[in-house]
Amino acid sequence: MMAEKMWKLVMEVDLDCHLCSKKIKRTICKLQEKVKILRISYDQKNGIVTIAGRFDPERVSKKLKDEAGKVIKSIKVEEEKEKKPKEKKEGKVADMNVPEFNLRDRIRGTFTELPGTFGESRGSNYWFCC
Repeated sequence: MMAEKMWKLVMEVDLDCHLCSKKIKRTICKLQEKVKILRISYDQKNGIVTIAGRFDPERVSKKLKDEAGKVIKSIKVEEEKEKKPKEKKEGKVADMNVPEFNLRDRIRGTFTELPGTFGESRGSNYWFCC
């Protein structure tokens, strides 16, 4: 099914014209509620509006043309490449030299000072915060 993929519609619109930009923004907002549009970007300098999401590109482009009319000069349909999620690096917190808290120290707001962690020793085994 076409709706499973990420699609991108690139439209050429006269964004310098106040009425044209207002009409295209209003039309996209109406469609955003009905179809799964995930990202909208406006390139004011080049007059390009890009929408991306998981929708049927032919159906959405037809609806845009019907609603916006002559405002849209051209529409290009592109398949957007899915970005792979970055893998989380494990052991980052475990590598840090962080003191372990127990319940009593949390309530009092104290913890045992690690050597070299907080600078010079203050002559006691506890460092008081706040």
